Amino acid sequence: MSELQINLSAYGGPWWGGFVIAGPPIIITFIVIYFTIIKPRMQYSRLLKTGIRAMGTVVKITGGGKRSYGDRLYKIELEIEIPGKPVYTTVVKKVMGYFWAQNFQPGAKIPLLVDSLNNKKVVLVAPEDLHKAGKWP
Repeated sequence: MSELQINLSAYGGPWWGGFVIAGPPIIITFIVIYFTIIKPRMQYSRLLKTGIRAMGTVVKITGGGKRSYGDRLYKIELEIEIPGKPVYTTVVKKVMGYFWAQNFQPGAKIPLLVDSLNNKKVVLVAPEDLHKAGKWP
């Protein structure tokens, strides 16, 4: 065997060796993609179908420190009003641009969808998505 060849017999032979070497980075990449992109979109789609329509009033917005491609992470404290239920407060984390964040000043009213099983799971919903889902007039 020449010095340029890699001995993969310790990893289960040449056929299996490539999976042992490349497998962990592929699995880690999939896990990161799942929790950062796929799962939030699945939750958004699920709440569009099964969520309870609510209105939120911005109490406080903080953050704007961490950046992701020019957007910043904000924490928005909301008073949530669900028809027929008592008003409660929760905090929503949202990544958005600076100019979009100007819409969330204290006192602003925002359409929301709330998870019927866990009222702490709240999604800020685009008005066009609410119209498509038939949740808003």
